[in-house]
Amino acid sequence: RSMWNPALFSGIPTYYSWSAVIWNLDTIMALTIAKLTNYNTLFYFIGAFGMFCLLRFFKFDRWVCVFGSIAVLMIIHTNILFQEGHFSKFRTLMMLPFVLYTFLRMLDKPSLMNLAWYILAQSIQVRGLHYQIVFYTAIMLAFIGVWKLIEQKDDRQAMIKTTGFSLIAIVLVIGILAHPIFMTKEYTPYSIRGGKTEQETSSQSVENPKDNPAGLGYDYATNWSFPPSEIMEFVIPDFYGGPSGIYYTGNNPKYRQIKNRQIYGYWGDQTFVAASEYIGIIIIFFAIIAMIHYRRNKFIITLIALICFSLILSFGKYFPLLYDLFYYYVPAFNKFRAPKMIITIVIFTFIILSGFGLNAIIEQSKEKSKELLKYTLISGGILVGLCLLSHLFSGVLDFTNARELQSIQKQQLDIFIDIRQELFAQNVNRSLIFIILITGLTFAYLKGKIQKVYVYLAIVLLSADLYTMNQKHLFQKINGRYIHLNNYEQFKQAEFQKTETDQFLLAQKRTDLDLAEYRIYPLVSDFWNTNEYSFYHQSIGGYHPAKLRIYQDLIDYGAVPKNSYVLARNIWDMLNAKYVVTTFNLPDQQFPNLQPVHQSNQKIIYLNKQAAGRAWFVGNLVQSKSLDQTFDLLKSTDFDIHQSAIVESNENMSIQEPQNDTVITKTLSLHELSFSVKNDAKSLLVISEVYYPEGWKAFIDGQETEIYQTNHVLRSVVVPTGEHTVELKFNPPNLARAIQISLWSTIITVILLLIGIYIEKKDQILAIIGKTSTDDSSAQPVESK
Repeated sequence: RSMWNPALFSGIPTYYSWSAVIWNLDTIMALTIAKLTNYNTLFYFIGAFGMFCLLRFFKFDRWVCVFGSIAVLMIIHTNILFQEGHFSKFRTLMMLPFVLYTFLRMLDKPSLMNLAWYILAQSIQVRGLHYQIVFYTAIMLAFIGVWKLIEQKDDRQAMIKTTGFSLIAIVLVIGILAHPIFMTKEYTPYSIRGGKTEQETSSQSVENPKDNPAGLGYDYATNWSFPPSEIMEFVIPDFYGGPSGIYYTGNNPKYRQIKNRQIYGYWGDQTFVAASEYIGIIIIFFAIIAMIHYRRNKFIITLIALICFSLILSFGKYFPLLYDLFYYYVPAFNKFRAPKMIITIVIFTFIILSGFGLNAIIEQSKEKSKELLKYTLISGGILVGLCLLSHLFSGVLDFTNARELQSIQKQQLDIFIDIRQELFAQNVNRSLIFIILITGLTFAYLKGKIQKVYVYLAIVLLSADLYTMNQKHLFQKINGRYIHLNNYEQFKQAEFQKTETDQFLLAQKRTDLDLAEYRIYPLVSDFWNTNEYSFYHQSIGGYHPAKLRIYQDLIDYGAVPKNSYVLARNIWDMLNAKYVVTTFNLPDQQFPNLQPVHQSNQKIIYLNKQAAGRAWFVGNLVQSKSLDQTFDLLKSTDFDIHQSAIVESNENMSIQEPQNDTVITKTLSLHELSFSVKNDAKSLLVISEVYYPEGWKAFIDGQETEIYQTNHVLRSVVVPTGEHTVELKFNPPNLARAIQISLWSTIITVILLLIGIYIEKKDQILAIIGKTSTDDSSAQPVESK
C-alpha cells in the first residue's frame, strides 16, 4: 500500500487514509466479491440490501423493502458522488442502512451475535474514511439510542444491558479502527484540518480562545451552508437551476444557437453545486403520510426530530445559533466543512419514513382505509399546493444572484434568466405530474379500484422519477458514445483521457527510476483545486480536502501578486517544477527562464531551465523570524534558492559553500529516496520533498541524521565533505502498532460472533451434527461373523 502520494502538492501522506491490510469484512469483500465487479459498485448493492434488511426489520412487506432499496440506488446525491469522484464518501454513506439495521437489532435483542454484527458493520463504515459522514451517522444513532432508552425507562435491567452492549461496541469499534483513527489523529495537527498558520496562532485571543479553534477557519468551514430557501429542491428538482453547468436542450427558437451547449444553471447563494438536492416527490409523499399516520409513534417522532435537527445544522452560517454551538464546543466538529453534507441523513431518513407510509397503505385494514385516504389527500394536497404556488410566485424569483450581476454582461445574463425560467416551469410541471399520478394511484387503491398491482406501479413511478433526474449526471457523451460514470474504466475515459500533452511529459521520465525526477506546474487559476494534472504526473498542485498546513501556507503566501495563481519564481525552482503547462503564451520578457518545448490540444508546455532538481547543495543559511518574512524572501528576486536556504532550526549549523559538487538521484520511489553525492565542502543538501516529521528518516552512509525544515515546505540534511550516499525512508513508527490493535480487535469480534451464533443456533447446529453422525454410522459396512 502507498503510504505517501507524490502526485499531489509535491507529495502528501496517505498512510492515515487507507484501510489497514488486516482481515476484516471489507478486506474479504475486496478479495472476493469485489473481484466480480468494481469495488465502489459493490457498495451500491450493499446500500440497497442494507435498506431492504432495515425495512424488513420493521416487518414490512417485501415489495415495500424493494421500494426503499430502489430509492437508495437512485437518489441523486449518492449518484453524483461518482461524477465528482467522492468515492470514500459514497462507500461510507452506502453503509449507513446496514449500520442502522445492525444497531437496531442490537438494541432490540442485545446478544453476542447482534453485538458482533453491529461492530463489523460500523467498522466497515468508518474504514470508508469519510469521518464527516461517520459523525453524522453517530448523530443518527444517538437519536435512536435515546429513543430506546426512553422506551426502557421503566425496565432498569434492560437499560443497563443496552448501555453495556453499546459501550462494548464502542470499545471494539475503536480497536478495529485503531489504524485509521490513531493515524488520522497523528496527521491532523499537520493538516489544514488541525494545524494553524503562525498568524492564526499569534492572533488567537487569550480572553476568548474560541475565536480561533484548531481546525478549519469559520468562513471556510461554512462554505456550502444549505440556504433554507433551497428546501424546495427536495420536492422540485433544480428549483434553483440545478448543477452549476447544465446543457440547454430546450426548443425555444430564440436560443437555437446555444442548444446542447453548456450554460451556468445554478443561481442560488452557494458558490456552485454539482446537482440538485432532490429527494423525490414520491418519497416525500409517502413520508408525509407516515408522519401523520404514526404521529404518536415515538420512533417516528424521533425520525422527525432528527430531520429537523439535521436541517437546522445544515443551514450553517444561515442559522449560527446551533451551528456555532457545534463548531466551537463539539470536539473535532470544526475540522468538517460543507454543513449541507448532513442533508444525507435527511435523505435516508425520508426513505425510511416513506417505507412506513407505503407499508401502512398496503397493510391497511377496513377501519384504517378512510383515515389513510384522508392522509393521502392531505399529503398530495400539500405537494400539489407547493407546485402551484411555485408557478404562481415564479414572477418574484430573480433567477440570478449578486455575483452574476457583477460579473456577467446584461445581454448574456438575460439569456440565462430566460432559459432558467423555462427550465423552472418544466421542473415544476414534472413534479406536479408525478404527485398527481401517485396521489390518484393511492386513492384508487384505497377505494379498492386496484389491488396488488398498486405497489408495483408505485415502484415504477419512483424509478421513473429518480432515473430521469439521474441520467444527466450518470451518463456523459465521449467520442459520440454515451458512457456510464459508475464504471471505473469508463469514468477514467471520461475524466482522464491521456492526451498528447500527457504522453510528451511521460516520455521525459528516466526509465531506471520508479518515479519521474521532475514535477509539473499547471499554470491554471485553480491549480490547488484540481487533480486533472495529478492522474499521470507529479504536480505541485492538486486537490485534497486535508492538505498539509505548510503547503496551504505556500499557496496563500507564495503567490505574486498575492491571491493570484502565479507562484514566485523561486518556488517553481525549489519544487522542481521542470515543466509548466499553460493554455496561453507566456511573454519571454517576464519569463526568461522558460522555453516552449511542446504544443498540442490548446496546451503549451514550457521547460523551466532553472528547476533545481530533486536535491542540491547550498552553502548559505538565512534566518527568518516569521512566516511573512520567509515568504518575502522566497518572493524576492534578490534571494536565490540555488545558493541559499531558510532553515527553521535553533541549531547553530556551520556549513560552507559547495565546491566541485554533484548530486545524482539513484532511487526515487514512494517510500524511499537515495542520492549519490560528492562535495569538497561540508554543505546543506536541500531535498525537494515536502517536510513531514512523522515517519521520514534520513541516513548518510547508513547512519541516521537530522532532517531540517527548509524554505518552509522542504527538507534538508547537513552532509560532510566527500562522497556519500544519502537516503530517506518513510516508515511511520506507530503504524505497525495500530495495525496490531486492529487485528486483535477484529479477532475478538469474530470470536464473539461465532460464540453468539452457536448460542442462538445451538439446537440447529447440534441437530445437524447429530444427523451427520447418524448418517456416517449407518454407512459403515456390517462385519460378518
